Amino acid sequence: METGKTKKAVVTLLVLIGLFGFLTAATAGDLQPPGAPGSTMKTLDEVEPRIPITQADIPLTISQSGSYYLTSDVNSAGTAITVDVNDVTIDLMGYSLIGPGQGAWAYTGILITGQSNVEIRNGTVRNFNNLGIGENNSNGKEHRVIGVRAVSNSYGIYLLGYGHLIKDCTAADSIAHGIYAGNGSTVTGNTAYSNQFNGIYAGPRSTVTGNTVYNNQSAGIGTGDGCTISNNTVSGSGGYGIYAGSGCTVTNNTAYNNGNDGIKTNTGCTIISNTARVNTGDGIDSGGLGTIADNTADRNSGCGIRVNSGAVVARNSCSENTLDGIIGGDGNRISGNNCVGNGFGGSGAGIHVQSLRNVIVSNTVLQNDRGIDVDATGNFIAKNTATLNTTNYDIAGGNHYGQIVSSPGAGFANTNPWANFEF
Repeated sequence: METGKTKKAVVTLLVLIGLFGFLTAATAGDLQPPGAPGSTMKTLDEVEPRIPITQADIPLTISQSGSYYLTSDVNSAGTAITVDVNDVTIDLMGYSLIGPGQGAWAYTGILITGQSNVEIRNGTVRNFNNLGIGENNSNGKEHRVIGVRAVSNSYGIYLLGYGHLIKDCTAADSIAHGIYAGNGSTVTGNTAYSNQFNGIYAGPRSTVTGNTVYNNQSAGIGTGDGCTISNNTVSGSGGYGIYAGSGCTVTNNTAYNNGNDGIKTNTGCTIISNTARVNTGDGIDSGGLGTIADNTADRNSGCGIRVNSGAVVARNSCSENTLDGIIGGDGNRISGNNCVGNGFGGSGAGIHVQSLRNVIVSNTVLQNDRGIDVDATGNFIAKNTATLNTTNYDIAGGNHYGQIVSSPGAGFANTNPWANFEF
């Protein structure tokens, strides 16, 4: 027999069930779908928004901006890819673009025709008898070649124009330059070897840094004016290790065992903290009107440091060079240098000046053939230490002296050397 409480509970439960059903119907809306469900799969263009380049596409002219990529190694009997439009990226995807081999200079792997903002990366371009990768127009600008191996082309990577980046590439076995970059370019982290012209050449106002360059038949690195050349290693060049134009900054490079001067510059350059060793010519040959400081120039077949005129030559170490440790023209300030063991393979001195208006102060000159050798009048020599040289001082008349640290010795050539000393 049901009690009153039981009946009340049943009624309450039925009311709640009815209310829940009403609310569900009110909020669910029409459950019938308006149409067939759409596809959730992405299109091929959405998955890979780039354009493939296959063997069948070669020769190819790119006339639409965008991103392109190789799908395999590609061979070409002529110019493989011509870029006739701005804003193109070509990813070689680790594959090789292979040309017809040497012959008439006619065919290029990837040719850019005066465009801007073209990037080529990540693969090999070889055996093209003109340019491996090339911009042939001086209006070309702001191209990037990154992570490319350019091997056995006439020119490896050759970019006329300006503002380019060539980074982390290898250029080898070229008939001409390994890497050639136009004005205002950055050439960094590359390796260039066994090229028949320069390993690397960069136009004015460029930065050339962190490259390894060896066994090129002409200069290792050459640049135009106003460049920064830093932290490169250059060895085994048939000519100069580094050849820089006027107004360049040349710092922290190593030039070793090159067939001419290790580092040669035109006028007005800053040459600091380089090592020039065992080069066939001079270690460092400066055109003057700059600063040559804190360098090491050892065991070169010419002079350690050669400077023309108007330069500051300070705190350099020049040892065991065949000729002079430091040789200067006129108007230089030569101070605080350490020159040891120079001149024994030929006729040389620790410090040798050949003209007037030089200031030679506070140098240490030890165990050279001649210590300090001054050929002309009108120079100032003071506070130097010259000892244990075959001849400590060989100084022409008509020069001026401050305090001298060591005894002038028997080799002092003035008729009355003591008359000009200031004690």
